[in-house]
Amino acid sequence: MTALVAWLGVDERKPSSLYLASDSRITYQDEDGELVDTWDHGQKLFVCARMSDMLGYAGAVPFPSQVLARMAQQIDCGVFGDQSAAGLERATRVYEALKREHDLYPSWQRQKQLDVIYATREGEGNGARFCVYQFPWSSSNGWVGITEHSMPCASGIVVSIGSGDVAVRSRAKRWRNAMGCDVSRSVFGALCDALADGRDTTIGGPPQLVGLYPKGPPNIYGVIYDGRRWLCGGEVLPPYPDTRLEWRNELLERCDPKTGQLLAGAQRQPRPSGLRP
Repeated sequence: MTALVAWLGVDERKPSSLYLASDSRITYQDEDGELVDTWDHGQKLFVCARMSDMLGYAGAVPFPSQVLARMAQQIDCGVFGDQSAAGLERATRVYEALKREHDLYPSWQRQKQLDVIYATREGEGNGARFCVYQFPWSSSNGWVGITEHSMPCASGIVVSIGSGDVAVRSRAKRWRNAMGCDVSRSVFGALCDALADGRDTTIGGPPQLVGLYPKGPPNIYGVIYDGRRWLCGGEVLPPYPDTRLEWRNELLERCDPKTGQLLAGAQRQPRPSGLRP
């Protein structure tokens, strides 16, 4: 099960960022669908190193956890065309390849439901346009096509999927009421709050975070959560080397992984007064 949320950041002039965030919990169920075990270190978000593409999934685990990492590498190698094609055209190529891969996957290993999120950018700089597409599959309906999600006019959630959707949206509403609007830290803070709450046992583990800006390939962020350092669902232990990797805390503040404190000159983004985790 999963909580996966995509949101758009909008500054005073135009869309400035697109983020994907998820939990890291993989659940194991018996034949009756009862939860029997969990593992909190499953990677659910994947990005390209050269192209402006990000992928994530909710629902079935074995198939997408194997295929999406490879697809990100294939995208980087130009298998699905270059960045000049329209977002929907590139999404269609990825979707068709995903269906072919799924047809080859053992039918007895397919689970009940799968949703894949494909996020990308058309163009660069001032003319950049962010795009988010969803590829749903179920054992009852099969693949049902591509859903293109509309972008909000202001910062806010584009799409939230998975078993943790209700928990995340409930927390996001609390943040919105406390702040009077949605901002990037409120959406990520809502996900972190839902994970820390623990009442939804289908989601858990550390949050994962990736993001895309008007120029360049996506970023993978290290996350400081519950006093520990995490990357792609796995814990990063000291010593923490000096790298180009950016680290964020539960409030999306830029932090030093060695100290856990805000970087010099980083903007403080406090939790709204009265809003409890």
